[in-house]
Amino acid sequence: MEWSIPLQKLEVGKVQIGEIQHSEKSLVPLAYFDGQNNFLNLNIFLPKLKVEEFETKSGKFNLSLKDTVSYEAKLIALQSTLLGAVYIQQRSWFPDTFYSLEELNNSFKPIVQNGLLNLYYPIQLSSEVRIYKDGVWHTSYKPGLINPNDSVRIMFRIQGISFHKNSYNSMWSGKFRLQHRIYAVLVGT
Repeated sequence: MEWSIPLQKLEVGKVQIGEIQHSEKSLVPLAYFDGQNNFLNLNIFLPKLKVEEFETKSGKFNLSLKDTVSYEAKLIALQSTLLGAVYIQQRSWFPDTFYSLEELNNSFKPIVQNGLLNLYYPIQLSSEVRIYKDGVWHTSYKPGLINPNDSVRIMFRIQGISFHKNSYNSMWSGKFRLQHRIYAVLVGT
């Protein structure tokens, strides 16, 4: 079991940016250091949020942040900080490329946009995600466990900043996103 930081307690300035790991999809891992504890992973436990949409085929999860302005602001601040880090570090991570801040902003796939938190439930790995509903832990997704308008709390990990590379030359395309993974969904709690 790993510790998760409640979004309410998350301080963006304590997120630690690791060394880039080059592979087919390069990744910069994230950690969290709060002065006393060093968390090797950035696990976040969300407060209750309303499910706007859940696509069972793709696993796309849209959670409303419209009534939780401070949470939306915190997640946007995290995105902005990481976008700034990519802009500053891009020459050392990818010496043969350079993108302006505007270009990076346009090629970044945000997880927070238009009052929604966009996450992906790993449908193909659903046995690795626990769902708690009506006093029972479920070890895989079954239709009807998660529905629009449900109130949910989610524990997820932002694994890092993931960079898309061109398949023909393995160069960074300028596109990137926050790679994440959901580990638990608590429905109606």
